[in-house]
Amino acid sequence: MPKGRPPASQIDPERPGPIALDVREIDADKRLSIPKSLAAELAWLRPSMPCLMILEEPGRLLLRNWSEHEEPLRLRRRELVDEVEGDGGEAEERLVFFDDKYRRARLDINGRIPLVGVPLVHLLGDRRSRTAFIVRFRDRLEIWSLSYRNRRRRGRVSEDQ
Repeated sequence: MPKGRPPASQIDPERPGPIALDVREIDADKRLSIPKSLAAELAWLRPSMPCLMILEEPGRLLLRNWSEHEEPLRLRRRELVDEVEGDGGEAEERLVFFDDKYRRARLDINGRIPLVGVPLVHLLGDRRSRTAFIVRFRDRLEIWSLSYRNRRRRGRVSEDQ
């Protein structure tokens, strides 16, 4: 649990649990500031340390521990490259989508993650809102667009009441 007082809006501030969220705007330089209170619980999420960015469904990015996934991802990519060099065909498309989904990223010295090019388009699509929901789970950080968050909420309303 990060030091400091939990927000007054929490239902149970005595036991906030392992999940936390915050809302931030993507700045004009296409960077998203990750709150220290969210990053503090993830030892691998520190400025200048590599992390794995996964472009999941549109409107959702995941940040995970790079060192846990680095070797399996490199091996899989090398297999795909070998397949492409061997015969091409459908292997080329598998390699394109692999490279599209997995990216090495890092927070800058101020705790901001750059969202340039494909990650930004994947997160926001063609929507104008630059609002992002940052959700910390026990083992990962997720970044949700406003439209992704709202779609998920609509599908869960009856379950939460």
